[in-house]
Amino acid sequence: MGLIAVGVGDRIQEDRTVMTHPQQQPPPPNQAGQEGAVSLHVFTHGVDCVIAASPEDAAKVYCEFTGETEYDESYEPFKQVADDKSMTITCEDEDTITTMTAAQWIKKEGRSFLCSTEN
Repeated sequence: MGLIAVGVGDRIQEDRTVMTHPQQQPPPPNQAGQEGAVSLHVFTHGVDCVIAASPEDAAKVYCEFTGETEYDESYEPFKQVADDKSMTITCEDEDTITTMTAAQWIKKEGRSFLCSTEN
């Protein structure tokens, strides 16, 4: 159940990799551009994508979502996805496909777990 993302991470070939994401409540919009606001970006470790302020914050977002107490150092480190990178995400629950840039996903979803290649 979830979303499928295309064009993210090291394992993606020609913008065709499936990533899934369970349904969640929409978070508040990204506050980037407002005075004192933290700029958010999409980060991936090759399997999961999260929206966070830094690679360290990405690990925190991942742990908040999975319930892990700390990020397992044996996992790949989170790397930032370019804000203009096109990402196609399919919500399996709703059977919809949406393509937006990473920046547009950030604006829509805010700081959160975005998607995964695993169900």
